[in-house]
Amino acid sequence: MVFTSQFSLSIELSPILPIASIASNTAAGVMSLARNLRVYIVIEEDLVELFGRCRIADNIASSFRSIVSKSEPLHNLCAGIDIHHGPGPTVIRSLAVQQQVYFATVLQCSFLSSIYTTGSLAEVLAQAFEYRYKGAPVDYFTRSPPSREGIANFLQACSEQTSDYRW
Repeated sequence: MVFTSQFSLSIELSPILPIASIASNTAAGVMSLARNLRVYIVIEEDLVELFGRCRIADNIASSFRSIVSKSEPLHNLCAGIDIHHGPGPTVIRSLAVQQQVYFATVLQCSFLSSIYTTGSLAEVLAQAFEYRYKGAPVDYFTRSPPSREGIANFLQACSEQTSDYRW
């Protein structure tokens, strides 16, 4: 008897709670973001944990934002192939006001990429994550360290999309 009343209640409430549409919209949004960024979103979050806490001087932040945010119109090479000069999805996301930790990460990765080669910088960062993973206490929750290739992809995106800024 209890089963019948619970079943009818759930059927009556199902049109009121749009759980299926919320779940599908959230999943679609996450997948869209991952496709737009074209790098591993988890690796970006790991790098944000490493670089995002640093405070960026206001004069550097404002000059970096103003130079990097400039975008030129599309140039049509031929039918269906356009070239766009300016920030891509990785940098555009960091330029949003509410993304301060992400902005600090992109700015620092851009700076480091201008000094070091992408491969050597990615190798050092991957080793740092590996040491942090291995050195964590047994009862401490840790994620597996990001791959060198994923870090290199993020660094390459930062370098390419912020190349107008002259370090």
